[in-house]
Amino acid sequence: MTTFIFLRHGLSVTNNTRRFTGQADAPLHERGFRQAEDVKTYFIQHHTISAVYSSDLSRTMDTVRPTAQALGLPIHTDTLLRELDVGVWANLSFAEVEQLYPKEFRYRLEHPEFARYGFGETYSDLTVRALQVIEKIANEHEGQTVLVCTHGGIIRTLCCAFAGLPIDKLFNFPMVSNASISIAEYENGKGSFSLIGYDDYLSDKTPYLGKRSAQPE
Repeated sequence: MTTFIFLRHGLSVTNNTRRFTGQADAPLHERGFRQAEDVKTYFIQHHTISAVYSSDLSRTMDTVRPTAQALGLPIHTDTLLRELDVGVWANLSFAEVEQLYPKEFRYRLEHPEFARYGFGETYSDLTVRALQVIEKIANEHEGQTVLVCTHGGIIRTLCCAFAGLPIDKLFNFPMVSNASISIAEYENGKGSFSLIGYDDYLSDKTPYLGKRSAQPE
């Protein structure tokens, strides 16, 4: 069995202005950098971590870097841990996407398993690669606790997949907040979350995005 601690990246500049980000390399907001320091303090005090993984995008790397440095562990990056690819919607605000792509903007909430965000990925696509990378990491770290810094869409997708629910139930799960922690046990291709979206340890929290938010960040 492998214990996964999933860390969503800190507040980014595009989170702060409610823009679709996807795989665009949006940097952390100044609040995000402060959250990264809170992350470091929390993990040093509460968890024993054997390995650190991250999406290769700067907002995840910069969130987990202080923790990795304090623990003396390298950061293993993997592009499979990136956020949902939102294609041409990247860096557009919600209002801009709703105005430019009204049909697609509505469809994404009605059919998340089929909706191709900005002509990029569907959540079905994201599920496939999320499970692929989790299986790979688990095979390399049997019996260990692994910290994975990734994105809200990945964590939400894994919540749905581990619960054994189809992707059309994705929005039954809320988007976890920036720099929040979710913990799951994974063994033999099956996972179970014991904690989702814990952020009480933060001294500078972002507003919760809400149950119906579909923002891939």
